[in-house]
Amino acid sequence: MPFAPLLARLAKADVSISTTLLVDLTVATIIALPVGLPLAIDAVDAPLKASVWDVAWPLLLFLLLPLVLGCGFRVWWPDLTPPLARWVVRVAILCLLFNLNFTLVAYWNQFKQTWGTESYIAAFAGPFIGLGCGYLLVSGLRVKDVGIRHATEVTTAVRNISPMLLMMIFPFAGDPLVTVSITILNTVGIVIVLLFVLMWRRAASPSDTHATTNQPASDQPTRLDPAA
Repeated sequence: MPFAPLLARLAKADVSISTTLLVDLTVATIIALPVGLPLAIDAVDAPLKASVWDVAWPLLLFLLLPLVLGCGFRVWWPDLTPPLARWVVRVAILCLLFNLNFTLVAYWNQFKQTWGTESYIAAFAGPFIGLGCGYLLVSGLRVKDVGIRHATEVTTAVRNISPMLLMMIFPFAGDPLVTVSITILNTVGIVIVLLFVLMWRRAASPSDTHATTNQPASDQPTRLDPAA
C-alpha cells in the first residue's frame, strides 16, 4: 500500500509531488535493494543468506508489476479509477492491520525478548532518518513551498514499508527475528510519521491545502494510489 500520498493528503501537502516521488523511489528500490541487501548481510557476517534473485523477485512481482498495471489502468480506464481507488485504500489498510495483529500473536514472546534491544532503537531512528533525507533533498533543491517540502519528507520516511514487508514474508520468512524487527520498525515508523503529519496539518492554514487540484471531487481518490 502506497501510504505516502494518503499521508500527504492528511498533512495538506502536495499529493502530486508525493505520488511522483513514490513512483521514482519504487523503481529505485527495485534496482538498489537486490544489489545492496545481500552485500549488507555479508558485511555484518549474519547467518542469513539471500541472493540477488531471492530479493529481486518479490519486488518485481509485488511492486513493479502492480505499478505498471495500475498506470495502464489509469490510462485505459480512467472512469473506473476513482471508485476502485477507494476500495484499494480500504483493503490495503485492512490487510496491513491484519498483518500486524497476526504477527503480534504469532511472535509475542519474541517481541518481549527484544524489548530494550537495538531493534527498538532502530525503530525510532528509522523514520527520523527518512524524514531527514527528505529534508536534505528539498533543502538542497532550495524548495520553499511548505506543501512540497512536507510531501517529500513524508514520502521518503514511509517508502521502506512495502519492501521490508516483502523481505519479511519471502526471503527471510524462516527467521522470526527478522519478522519481529521489521514489524517493530514499520509500526513505530508509521506512528511517528503520523504524528508529524497531524502536527503539519494543524499548523497549515485552510489555503495551504495542496492535496486538491482543479479536478472535480470525484477524481480526488485517484491521487491516493498510483497503482490503482
